[in-house]
Amino acid sequence: GLDGKPRKNTLRLVGSETEAVSTVTWSGAAFVVHTGSHPGDAELVQVDTWMLSADGKELRIKREATYVGRAMGSPTLVFVKQ
Repeated sequence: GLDGKPRKNTLRLVGSETEAVSTVTWSGAAFVVHTGSHPGDAELVQVDTWMLSADGKELRIKREATYVGRAMGSPTLVFVKQ
């Protein structure tokens, strides 16, 4: 839900499943999904920030992920309406 309350879900990672908890919030005009899980004994944290351009023609999704406290990269996906 969009109420900021944690929600449980299942992640499928490399042939196994792990429970994850996601929280959805707004940060200004950005839609932010924070997901945390513990595959095995490790901690995986992923934050996806969704941003729509003012004209509604471009959607950007920036993903920041850490695994056992180490950054795994932060790709940005860009979708353009044609």
